[in-house]
Amino acid sequence: LTIAQAYTLCAIDKGGRKVTYPNSAHSGCIVMGAFLELFLAENIALDEKKRVVLLQPPAVAKPHYLFYVWKALSSDKPKTLKKWMKYYLDGFSVKIIRRIVNAVIHSLLVDGCLIREMKRGIFHERVNYRVHQQAIQDIQYSLRTALLEDGALTSYGIALAVLMREGGLLQKYFTK
Repeated sequence: LTIAQAYTLCAIDKGGRKVTYPNSAHSGCIVMGAFLELFLAENIALDEKKRVVLLQPPAVAKPHYLFYVWKALSSDKPKTLKKWMKYYLDGFSVKIIRRIVNAVIHSLLVDGCLIREMKRGIFHERVNYRVHQQAIQDIQYSLRTALLEDGALTSYGIALAVLMREGGLLQKYFTK
């Protein structure tokens, strides 16, 4: 699983509802996870003025969430990472955040980590997602061994732990 995928699995609540609100901490952490993946894969970097610089496009197809982040980065002039996050979280573009979050969820459905369920409501059907508990347990185990035991600290583990802390999920999964 990637950073954004692992965070998304942890962010889906017990009722199976996904988080797509544009100003929520979860959607911000999902977008930041995608940025971190691009940094770690050396698709983007920071220049001397702390602006995001494009290096090489990610090797992904169009419906992939990294494609949407890359497309936004390449369609505008260089900005600092802080300005990009402000653009995604405080800006006018709810559609872009929803597109990224939905693409992450789609990738989890394709990988078999999520199951899509339709619930009948009063006026319309509602989509819920059921998370495979084994996927959550694998994420917990990898973070627990890296942070609390003698496991190796990786960029992936550090990035996921920081995002989970900022999104309020670290305490949810590690205080039991």
